[in-house]
Amino acid sequence: MNTIRALILTSFISVWVLSCANRKTSGNIYDIFPQSIDLCAGREVVVKDYLSTIGRMVIMDSIVIVQSYNSTHNFYAYSINSGMLVNKFVAYGRSNNESLWANMENPYKDNFVMYDINKSALATIPLAEISDSSVILNKIAIQKESSFEYNSDVNMISGDRFLFKGYDITKNTVFKITDKNFNTLYDFGKVDEVESKDRITPELIHMTQRGNIVTGQDGMYFAYTSSCGDIIRFFDCSSVDNVPVEMATYQYNIPKYTVVDRGGFKGVAMSESNIVGVISSAFGDNKFFMLHQSKTISDDALKRSGNTVLVFDLSGKPLYMYKLNKDVQFISYSQKTNSLIGLSVNENNKDVLIEFKLI
Repeated sequence: MNTIRALILTSFISVWVLSCANRKTSGNIYDIFPQSIDLCAGREVVVKDYLSTIGRMVIMDSIVIVQSYNSTHNFYAYSINSGMLVNKFVAYGRSNNESLWANMENPYKDNFVMYDINKSALATIPLAEISDSSVILNKIAIQKESSFEYNSDVNMISGDRFLFKGYDITKNTVFKITDKNFNTLYDFGKVDEVESKDRITPELIHMTQRGNIVTGQDGMYFAYTSSCGDIIRFFDCSSVDNVPVEMATYQYNIPKYTVVDRGGFKGVAMSESNIVGVISSAFGDNKFFMLHQSKTISDDALKRSGNTVLVFDLSGKPLYMYKLNKDVQFISYSQKTNSLIGLSVNENNKDVLIEFKLI
C-alpha cells in the first residue's frame, strides 16, 4: 500500500433517477474527447491584495469572489477588470454576521450563497449588495435529518429547493433534494465506487463520499466531481416536475483508501497514488468546464494546478479539450465576456486573473 496522504475526518426515500449512461472504464479520461484545442492567455490582471489559501472561486458579473482561509474574512470580492478589492465579508468570529466555518456555494439567480457549517444555516447576499461593507446576510436555518451525514455542499436549485450532498447510511444514497421548508422530496444517487484493501463499512463509507457539486446559476443542471480520481456525474432538473435525472456518469481512476485506527478512532485515508483529477469546474451558458490534473496526489502535493480543461455539454457528452498555455489553480466562467477566468501566479509571485477567450 502506498503511503497515506491524510486521515479524512470530515463526516458528511426513494430513487427518482430516470436514466443514466454509466461509463465505468480503465484508461485515461482524455481518450473520450474527440479533439484538443489550444487556448492562449489574454489579458492578465494582478490581484491587489494578499489572497492567502484559496478554497473556491466564482464569477458574478464583473466580480470574482474567492473563499480564503487563514485570513481575517471568509470571502473576498475583486474586480475582474482592475484586480482591486471590492469587499471582504463574513469575518471569522462568533457574532451574528460572522462565521467560524463558512463554505462558498454556487451563485443562484444573482445571489451569492454561503453555508455556515457551524451554525447550520444558509445565507445569501444579492449581487447588487456585494460591495456594501455593512451588508447583512439573509440567513435560513437548515433542518437536518439524523440519518443523513451532511458534507459542506448545500445548493439552491430551481423551484426554490435545496440540494444536499452527503451519505444516507439507511438508504445508501448520496444526494438529497428538499423543498423550501427542508422536507425531503428526493433521495437519490448511488454511492461512489472506492478501492480498498480493507472492508469499508457503512459507518466509514461516508468519509469516502467527498467531492464538489457545481450548479448552473438557474439551478436547472448540476454536476458532481469526486475529491480525487475522476468520478463525474451529470444531472438535469429542468423537467416540468423538477425530477432529477442522472444523464451521464464517468468513472476513471477510482480512488484508493485504507482503514486506519488512531487511538481507537477508525477512519479512512487516501493513498498518495490517487490521481488528483478535477481541480475546479464551472458551468457556462450551455457547457460544463473542468480544470483537470492527471498527476498523482504525491507528485502534485505542492502545486495543485493544471492546464487541461475538459468541456462537456449539459447532458454530459464530451465535446473537446482546451489546452491552456499557462497553468491555473482555479477557473470560472464569465458570461459577460464569454471567457474562462483563471487564477494563477505570475513570474513575480503575484496572484493574477488570466482571461482565456473561448473559441
